[in-house]
Amino acid sequence: MLLTCNYCGRGFERRHPDRRYSMPCCTKRHAMLLAKAHSKHAYKGWVINTRGYLLVRLPGHPMANKNDQVFYHRLVMSYKIGRHLLSSERVHHIDSNRQNNKPDNLELLSDGAHRRLEYAKREVGKDGRLLPVL
Repeated sequence: MLLTCNYCGRGFERRHPDRRYSMPCCTKRHAMLLAKAHSKHAYKGWVINTRGYLLVRLPGHPMANKNDQVFYHRLVMSYKIGRHLLSSERVHHIDSNRQNNKPDNLELLSDGAHRRLEYAKREVGKDGRLLPVL
């Protein structure tokens, strides 16, 4: 499967076609440079991870990970519904743009419902197997 490097824009073959998620760049060096470019925003209290999600630094927040970061789309949804999200709840981006975190673009789903929705969007290859997600 031919992909486009997020750093230099060149086309490259996926190294591990059996993996669902792989490096978004043609080389490890480009992946590191891309991560470094995104990390310049860390001083503002937010970063974009390698999968394209926006994380906000909120020390002590109940939904924060071990680095005191919260996924921004989960934070927006928690404000929208007026409570913290459960770990079994998933926030779905309706337009599939991981950086579009407007409340009207987000939908709260159970883990199973979100998984069914995402699998339904996947394409089937010539051999009848589901193609990996980019």
